[in-house]
This record gives sequence, structure tokens and C-alpha cells, in this order.
Amino acid sequence: MKHFLLYILCTVACIGLFTSCGDNATNNSSTQSNGTGEIYGYVQLYDCYGNKETNQSGVTAQLLVENNIQQTVATDATGLFTFKNVGAGVYGIRFFKKEYVWQNTKDDTLTADNIQFIGTGRFRIDEYKAQNNSRDNKIAFSSTNAPDSTYWLLNPNVAYEIVKTIDTVSVWIKDTTWNDTSGYTRRRSIYGKGTREFSIIKYIVEYQTNLQNENLERRLKFHYIFDDGTDIVKLEDLSLTQKQYAKQIETENMIIRDSLGQVMTKQNNKYTYSDIYHKKIKVWAESEIPNGAKDIKKPRRIVSTNVLSIDIDK
Repeated sequence: MKHFLLYILCTVACIGLFTSCGDNATNNSSTQSNGTGEIYGYVQLYDCYGNKETNQSGVTAQLLVENNIQQTVATDATGLFTFKNVGAGVYGIRFFKKEYVWQNTKDDTLTADNIQFIGTGRFRIDEYKAQNNSRDNKIAFSSTNAPDSTYWLLNPNVAYEIVKTIDTVSVWIKDTTWNDTSGYTRRRSIYGKGTREFSIIKYIVEYQTNLQNENLERRLKFHYIFDDGTDIVKLEDLSLTQKQYAKQIETENMIIRDSLGQVMTKQNNKYTYSDIYHKKIKVWAESEIPNGAKDIKKPRRIVSTNVLSIDIDK
């Protein structure tokens, strides 16, 4: 259980008094004659996707004096709770609902302490500022249900294409020799036209559905394994509306071909030849499925695509 209201000072009591003046204009006798007033507020409920629920009812609120229960009420469909006939004093309020946790700490119970009430009018508790924290914190609970894995499921197959950049180069064909008039043997290398090409492999991974709202997020983990054992892992965050993710990687290979399209290697060409570092690559992607609010620190469920194996520059 975490502290929710750290201090409400006497100035708050004065605010309550000013509020009571407005309320008593229409119902003066009921509050002043009994020496009591009301403490009320609103609790917000959110589902596991971060959507505010249509029905805000069912949160139990207990008015406490030194941890002894004075009143127990429940929120209505709008999230309203009201403690009636409350006399002057210092109170605590405890909130809880089964299968929900307070948003800020993930505790299943929220307790507000040191609430000073002057015993007249209507005093609203809606939000507070935690000590040494400038952020406004609302009384809000989130469902502990685990999100539906559907929003993080991937299509099993990774689509891909190989895009090549090709330019023309001179390639060695053969050497020729002849004897000149001086009797010396001369040699000349003969070159012809060939091509040089570089490749980019583009991968396309797709989720099965769109995200439900802006409170959700998705992250892809790409795995690349080359035939020399090199293993590369990259994390990619997707935007809210993104269902498909395209990633590309440049191969380090440079392929030289002769005019007949044959790959020229170091073994068959001592002057112009290809640099081939990898012949195969395997790639797959993983997506993490978020846990419920109560299990936020537990390992996430993982879904993966099939492993795609590609022959490079074939």
C-alpha cells in the first residue's frame, strides 16, 4: 500500500469551508444542524490496453479513523464515491477493486492519509501532488488482465527481395605474347566488358492486426545469422499506426561477372575477381507480448516468425 495523500493542510480546510458556503445556499439546514458534511471524489478505471472503461463502478472506498472503518461505499457508473454525514476530524480513505491495481505502483490497494475535514460542506478529493513530485496523480486503477496476444502476433513468413546495383567494368579475358624485332617476348593483357554488382536484401515483417490505441507499443527484434557464424541482433520500435515493417541490410559481397554472366573468382582470374564474404543468411523476427499490470516485471511472452534462409548473390 502506498501513500496517496501526504498532507492536506489547514488551507484545504478553509477551501472546504468556502465550498460549504456554496453548497449550504441550497441545503443549509441539513449540514449545519447535524454538524456533518460530505467527502467525495472520482475513481477512474482503465482496461489492460489503457482505455478508460465505460463503466467506472465497483471500486470499494472505505473511510478510516486510525485504520478503523467508519463507512464503506462503492463507486457508481461514473466513478463517483460519497461519504455522507462525516463529522470534523482527520481521516484516511482506502480504495480497492478485485483484479485491479493502482496505476502508479501496481499495488492492489491505495490508501490516502491525513485528510483533515472541518465537518461541514462537501469536500472533493480528486487528485493530489506527491511530495517532491510535480506530476499530478489521479485516483486511477488498471485491470490486471493480460492483454490479448492478437495485437502482437506476427505473420509467420518473412517476405524479402534482393535489390542489386549493377555497373559496367573492364574484366580480364586473357594474356597474349609475341616476339618483337629485338627478339624479346612481349605480353599483353586483353580486357573485355563485364559487370560489377552489389546487393541489398530487404526484409518485410508484418503484424496480423493494427494496434488498438496510442497507449500500446510494439517492438521487433531482428536476428541475422550469416554462414560464417556472425550473429547480429537489432531492436526496432514501431510507430503507433505501423503494421508492416521493412528492414534492409547491405551484403558485403562484390560480384564480378564476365560478358557471359559467369562469376569471376580469384581462382579463375588473377586480375579481376569477386569478393564474396557470405553465401547465405538467415533472418527472423521476434515480438514481445506485454504482461498484465500485476505481472509487469515477469518475462514477456515471445512470438516469432519462421526462419528465412536466403542464398546471397546466387
